[in-house]
Amino acid sequence: MERPETELLHAFVSRHIDAARDAGAVADATLATWISIDRALQPILGKGGVAGLYRRSLHLATDQHPWLSPETTQASARDADPDALHAVLARRPTAEAQAGAASFLRHFDALLSSLVGPALTARLLGPVWAGNPGALNEQDTRQ
Repeated sequence: MERPETELLHAFVSRHIDAARDAGAVADATLATWISIDRALQPILGKGGVAGLYRRSLHLATDQHPWLSPETTQASARDADPDALHAVLARRPTAEAQAGAASFLRHFDALLSSLVGPALTARLLGPVWAGNPGALNEQDTRQ
């Protein structure tokens, strides 16, 4: 049985990535999702931490989607480059773009979960996967 937060991610991918009508729409949805993820995680992990998870997730996704390699997406050693990922996704056939974007997001979620635990991952990314990025501004920041 999957974790409830993983089910949210799968539902998100179905609604926003798999339902995209063309590779450009897949790229747009992935970029918008990344912006929400970055906004949620940077205050906690810092720019470098989020970029590291981004690059590692891309690397893991290259097992099945070699065209997502950091060389292709221009991810530097220090920064994430979601605009380059957008460009790469937009140039792929729709089905490949969907599969690559979904793989990247699933690897990102799994990697974050392995580092901070499923409960904190659900709390941090739950609003993104629920399709309510505005809720990120409402997160409880009390200690």
